[in-house]
Amino acid sequence: MRSFLRARRFRRVPIASAAVALVATAVAFAVPLAAEPASTSSWTRWGGADGNFVAANERGVIRPWSAEGPRILWQQTMGAGESAVLVEGDVLYTFHRAGEGASGEEIVRALKAADGSEIWAHRYTVSSEPTKDQATEFGRGPRATPLLAGDRLFTIGFAGDFHAYDKRSGKMLWSTRLVEDHGAKRHRFGYSHPPVMIDGRVMLPIGSETVGLAGFDPATGEMTWKSAPASAAYAVPLAATLDGVRQLLYMSETHVVGFDPKSGEQLWAHPHKNQYLTNVLGPWVVDGKTIFVSANTDAGSRTLTVEAEDDGTFRVKEIARNKKLRIFHQTAILDGDTIYASDGGILHAYDVRQDKTLWRERGFAKSNIVKVAEDNTVLLLTEDGALALARLGTDGLTKLADKVKLLDKPAWTPPTVVGTTAYLRDRSRLIAIDLSGAPADASSGR
Repeated sequence: MRSFLRARRFRRVPIASAAVALVATAVAFAVPLAAEPASTSSWTRWGGADGNFVAANERGVIRPWSAEGPRILWQQTMGAGESAVLVEGDVLYTFHRAGEGASGEEIVRALKAADGSEIWAHRYTVSSEPTKDQATEFGRGPRATPLLAGDRLFTIGFAGDFHAYDKRSGKMLWSTRLVEDHGAKRHRFGYSHPPVMIDGRVMLPIGSETVGLAGFDPATGEMTWKSAPASAAYAVPLAATLDGVRQLLYMSETHVVGFDPKSGEQLWAHPHKNQYLTNVLGPWVVDGKTIFVSANTDAGSRTLTVEAEDDGTFRVKEIARNKKLRIFHQTAILDGDTIYASDGGILHAYDVRQDKTLWRERGFAKSNIVKVAEDNTVLLLTEDGALALARLGTDGLTKLADKVKLLDKPAWTPPTVVGTTAYLRDRSRLIAIDLSGAPADASSGR
């Protein structure tokens, strides 16, 4: 590791649009969506309530499971896909391909959280099948986690079919095609960006020659906002305030970028490029001036400070670079100044401010991490399908329960945790498990 003290001043730095690589704001609605009280025990978007993979655990205590593993509440078969499960109240929502055959259909489903029984389902034919330059060895199921907002559910399929549904009935309210209708880049591994709601718009990367990010009216599906051009990688846009200036943070294929949320103007950009052009996660906001970014292979990690100048420009300084910490498409937890993340087969604890690796722990190959308790108790789901319970701290990892294999490889979908129930999926099964510590028994399916 070595530190950098390179400062840059930006007003607007164009970023050329490029081909897309791998799979992981103050405007009112034109038609107001039904307002509902948000529950901190819901999981209604990518990463949970705050998009940071921290579960609000207000409905019970997470306890270690026995040697037999956690109790399985129910399970069912599914089609292919990596989109995560959403939960609101006693209903969960899932999204997958309708089988692995050549049906060319995707299916959106609402299920009873208690037993997995179906409430409604909507099947549709995808707008286009993969082209010759798209990879299908990882399946053709949807990658993007849906979004629940108000009374609507928003989904995006493998081919970029963008739909809005009434969440109670499953009726499709509108539909648009991101590639054909809006010029979005056709992703090699399928459209993978989870939709997020920012300032009353559903925000999505487009990555065309004229539009970087786009904001869509949730009531009509009309594009009502767009940013300056920027290529589309795979990370989710993030609204943040840096040095007193609110902006949209975004990872393009080659840069981390700050956009003006009102005008869409590019405020600043800093290089963060890897050989495969696959920025999948981040950035992480450490404080009001500091952000952390990371990617796989040769990119490694960077810590940046962003400061607003009196003349409207921005001073971007790279204060640290760590080429050994390379977060790909597995989730990471930022706790204070420390980020916990899996890099290949090693779990890292890295102090962002000190530019220091605090510890490394082997045995958690490409793990998705979800924080489930205030004391930094986490679930770790390896891509091999093994689940572990541990407590993370700056002084090391404490194993609370042995790893137990529950899914088939590759298990790339992050767990969804609500109360003491976790929902896990691979490309063929969806399972609900009990994290209360109740013993497994024959009636539970184990």
